[in-house]
Amino acid sequence: MSIGSLSTADKAKLQHLINDGVQAMSDIANMKEGLKETVDAIAEELEIKKPVLNKAIRRSEEHTSELQSHLNLVCRL
Repeated sequence: MSIGSLSTADKAKLQHLINDGVQAMSDIANMKEGLKETVDAIAEELEIKKPVLNKAIRRSEEHTSELQSHLNLVCRL
């Protein structure tokens, strides 16, 4: 199926999805920049190396993802 064969309504839905995706990507970039600025400020204030803070954030994110995965698995059972 080509885009040209889509109905007007489906083309509008597709355009809306693309616009939402572009906005989400922009939001993610802004959040990453904000996190970087926050890490920089906290690292300076607490005299902690930036890589140490970034590693702690990544580990926390991984741990949260693991917990959510197990929770979802339990909920499915």
